[in-house]
Amino acid sequence: MRLLILLFVLLANSTIRSQEVKVEVPQIAIRMDLGETVEIEGILITFEKVLEDSRCPEKVQCVWAGRARVEVIVQAENEDAVVKEVILGQRLQHEVIDRKLYVNDEFIIKVISIRPYPEKPGILEDYSLLIRKVKNDQ
Repeated sequence: MRLLILLFVLLANSTIRSQEVKVEVPQIAIRMDLGETVEIEGILITFEKVLEDSRCPEKVQCVWAGRARVEVIVQAENEDAVVKEVILGQRLQHEVIDRKLYVNDEFIIKVISIRPYPEKPGILEDYSLLIRKVKNDQ
């Protein structure tokens, strides 16, 4: 009987401790195709065009890893549209990388990545951007 009570106490204790561990909620990315417009919290974001994709293709040896530059149009409610250029990948020394598309006191909308990664040099793909809304911790 004592053994049964001891097992119950140990099981209850481990269950209570496992509930104390805080789990970080995963952040969900939004995929938007070239030319597509999405709305996040009243902010319209349009993936307008790919300005450059000089990323080194897979299985090719390159001197420079390259980068992708995209143009995104952002329009908040009651505001004029703003054209943003976002650089993904390697940057030059004088360039400051800013992937933020929109910032307010509550959240930030930023670009995570561009897909697909090039497989062959000079071949344009059906591009898509991954963007994410994150809490502004300022």
